[in-house]
Amino acid sequence: GGVGSTELSNFLNRHGLSTNLLTDEDNLRHIRSPPKYGPEGPRTVVYLYGDPLASIASHYRRGHALHQAIKTSGNPSLKEATFPASFDAYALQGEDLFGYVDHFDNWLRQPTSGYSVVLLRYERMFDIDVARKLMRLVAGHVRSIAELDTMTKEFCAMKRLRSSSVPSSASMQVYDSLCCQMNSLPPLVVRDANGEIRMED
Repeated sequence: GGVGSTELSNFLNRHGLSTNLLTDEDNLRHIRSPPKYGPEGPRTVVYLYGDPLASIASHYRRGHALHQAIKTSGNPSLKEATFPASFDAYALQGEDLFGYVDHFDNWLRQPTSGYSVVLLRYERMFDIDVARKLMRLVAGHVRSIAELDTMTKEFCAMKRLRSSSVPSSASMQVYDSLCCQMNSLPPLVVRDANGEIRMED
């Protein structure tokens, strides 16, 4: 959450591609680990990730930080009375209440029920080379090369500055290793059902 998932879903939906429901009636948005599907499950799942502090700042800006933390951490015991009331208070407390460390590790490594996972870095997803790979992976089975090129250009034109900013002085040691792990990956990689990583040309 807070890394463009709604934006990407809306774009794919406009081009006739089905995604998880934005209303979360299917309980899939920001789910903590890869869900299990039967034979009619998806062929590919896109896992968007990005700067954890910028993501958290986005949730506070939109007024649903607690709700999102319960969803991503899988911890229903989080309560409004004790949950940090602001981004600054959250950063000061220094705990990963959103469960982002485990969330990322789950999607990076846990086996799936047969589908591949595209791990996509939000801060780079509008780069033309990254977007071209993404469109090929999610729509290459139903769109021509010319259509994929049009989609790529249209998607890249949507790039805009983040609405939520994080002060340069803000930091949380609890996310240091997570950020290092994120930064060590190319902006788009694909992992198979067993968690094996492959690079996309």
